[in-house]
Amino acid sequence: MDVNPRRLVGIGAERISNVADSEFPGHYPNEDNSWDLEKFKRKLTVQVQRLSQRSIEFDLVGVDAKVPTLAIEHVYVFNNTTVIHDEILAHRLGLIPLNVDPALLDSRKDGDTPTDRNTLEFKLHLECSQNPAFNKSSLTTNPNPSDDDLYINHQLLSGHLQWIPVGEQSDRMTDVGPTTKDIVLAKLRPGQAVDMTLHAVKNIGSVHANGTSFAKVFSAGAVKVDKKVSVVKIDKKGMRNDTFKDMVELSRIRDWFIFSVESESAYKQSSSFPRRSLL
Repeated sequence: MDVNPRRLVGIGAERISNVADSEFPGHYPNEDNSWDLEKFKRKLTVQVQRLSQRSIEFDLVGVDAKVPTLAIEHVYVFNNTTVIHDEILAHRLGLIPLNVDPALLDSRKDGDTPTDRNTLEFKLHLECSQNPAFNKSSLTTNPNPSDDDLYINHQLLSGHLQWIPVGEQSDRMTDVGPTTKDIVLAKLRPGQAVDMTLHAVKNIGSVHANGTSFAKVFSAGAVKVDKKVSVVKIDKKGMRNDTFKDMVELSRIRDWFIFSVESESAYKQSSSFPRRSLL
């Protein structure tokens, strides 16, 4: 299959390249890439791959689906005495998935004032201390104590994020926080502490990596190279292998999406999906 290289997102050993679409007005000389309805309809295709009473799987080709997500974008550090540098810890915070519907907030552009309509505020405060209940006499019954026995608050977790409702947010949202509470962000020892204020905004992946709502991965053995003499399996670590790093090139088509929809209802999937699309 011949594919225009402009449609390809490069997948390297350490990074992903060409994430955003480059076909827009003024980017390429002597090309008119302004949006045109007729051109869009010619490129748009839907290919049904599997259909049953309860499920449908289809390919949607020709659209650049930019699904917004909410992620921590601004980190204000008042205190961080952990071994993790401020910049690295801020990056980790930005990758925490939040269970908030992006439709509830407006997009916030550079220079915009944070309001209850475009920003979620979180507080992150934790201090590690020695466990007073564990002393030398405790070693008699517990000669190999764990960190949980020795320390209090020795792990900074995503669940420690505390949402601070602003304005009317408490009326429009509930249970705002990380989707997973046990993501380890840093390990602490007595005397170490973290005190930060965090701002989460709505974004898309082409602007910042933390706005990416999907990820494409290859399972082990997904790619095989047949050289007549032998068959070599290439997994996701193959890109770092000195033998194959210059022989293998991975990419995906930016505007090609695979959808799988399941439903338990009286409707057939061939008719229920078009009905849902109109809602």
